[in-house]
Amino acid sequence: EAFLFTDTSTNSRLGLTVGRRRTKDFYDHSVGRTTYYDLSWRLQKHPAGLPLDSIDFGLTGVHYWNYSYGNNEFLAFKQRVKLARSTPVGLDFVQFVHADKFGASPFRFDDNFPENELTFQKNFLPLPKLSARMSGRYNYDREHFDNLVGGISHEFRSYWTGLSYDFARGSMSVELAIKF
Repeated sequence: EAFLFTDTSTNSRLGLTVGRRRTKDFYDHSVGRTTYYDLSWRLQKHPAGLPLDSIDFGLTGVHYWNYSYGNNEFLAFKQRVKLARSTPVGLDFVQFVHADKFGASPFRFDDNFPENELTFQKNFLPLPKLSARMSGRYNYDREHFDNLVGGISHEFRSYWTGLSYDFARGSMSVELAIKF
């Protein structure tokens, strides 16, 4: 894996990450290869005066599998656009990811890229030491939310605790963290 980041000016950054992973099956036969590139350009403190810390866009991955059996090949290109803003209680963002897919995979877990997906997170501070958040992942291919989570947490002197509910999955979770 290799990476390179450079500051093109005082308010933008250009980055490139390159890597390769080999996939083996249960019998230790090589079944595929993932080559990924993360080429992104980040514009920080947008000059139009928008209340954003960064605007990211670029090619976030090229994934390629060449299976030794079945003569299958699968190729996916992922691109993203992300708008983000830091707040005292977390990172607010909205991100759209698109994947162009070619070929076919004999395994569903290799083709885990929705063609169009929207993710977001919004943090609130309703009361001092009490924070709330809403996050979600909307899959345009299936026309439903994969995740839609609302949560609330309370900060104490040396730890914080929280409760969240995923409306899309119908599941609840309890959080406990120690502060360092």
